[in-house]
Amino acid sequence: MNDFETTEQVHALARRVAVLWPEWEYKEPQGENMPVTAWLAGPEEREVTLRADCIFARSADGWRVIVSGHYPRDGGQGMLRLDDGEKPPQITVSTSRTDGEIAADIQRRFLPRYERCYEQALSERDGWRAHVGAVEARTLAIAAALGEQATAKTLDLRGEVYASHPGNHTSVKVAVYERESHWDIRYATPELEAQLAGVLREALQ
Repeated sequence: MNDFETTEQVHALARRVAVLWPEWEYKEPQGENMPVTAWLAGPEEREVTLRADCIFARSADGWRVIVSGHYPRDGGQGMLRLDDGEKPPQITVSTSRTDGEIAADIQRRFLPRYERCYEQALSERDGWRAHVGAVEARTLAIAAALGEQATAKTLDLRGEVYASHPGNHTSVKVAVYERESHWDIRYATPELEAQLAGVLREALQ
């Protein structure tokens, strides 16, 4: 059996398993199709991957399918955090068994641990987004306080604000974190430096 035939059979299996799981459905391939791989979409963006184990794809008593899962991400950042040496859940099932046996086997051996890992990754993602949102809010507040001369940017859990005054060469650079910020004021008179520091403190209250 070649890769094309194997891919077709994996997708056919995914469609049959989806019929047996009321809350799941077969996911049509998006963009470039990965060989010998099919997907099942579940509640709240959960996703199970079925991929033919090509080493055993031509065995006489059927072939094996590797079952794994998709986890929440934020952009390119993976959110699944496991202990050292621990791996995401993954099992294999044999196509020599009936569709009902395969579906039940995945539900029994894979889905419970996948669900725990998914919830953990979801919590990590929500916490990450809350941190990023807090940094962005502080960064924008500081930029607004420094006026139209200020430029701001954020990168994950760190923000930066820079402002300069072309008339007297005074510059302000602020490193922004969720719970604290640090600033560097240069080429300012003591009075102006105190004034700018006061503006920054007020913006961070």
